[in-house]
Amino acid sequence: MNIEPKLHATSDSLLANLDRLRELELEKRQLPVGSPRLVELADEIEHLAGTVLGGSDLQSDLARVAVSMAREGDLEKTSSIETLDGAREVHAVLADWREAERRLAELPQDSPEAGRERAQIESLRLEYRRAHDAAARRNHHSD
Repeated sequence: MNIEPKLHATSDSLLANLDRLRELELEKRQLPVGSPRLVELADEIEHLAGTVLGGSDLQSDLARVAVSMAREGDLEKTSSIETLDGAREVHAVLADWREAERRLAELPQDSPEAGRERAQIESLRLEYRRAHDAAARRNHHSD
């Protein structure tokens, strides 16, 4: 199991979702108290908060797996998640992303499991972008 890209992608996803939550909260503060947009924003914030919670659960699970793998000697320790670059191949990330989308489609959308699955999908989306960018850089340097 290559845990490094998953840790990095999960961290990226959490940071992006937290940034979005902040943006929504700041927008909500600017609205008049009786504005119908308050309800829209509150619903979006609630959904995104569930996604953040699922992502933090996933990150905790991944961190425990990483520590266990390091103890067993199955993982080389690195200085930080930020320095990890173990980008997987684009096709592998895409296959995992599609599988996560299939699992999400089978879950009740308001369940905690669906929130975790959405967080995983966001993680995979970010990992896909990094893998795609890394492949583009490799192709550019080989020209």
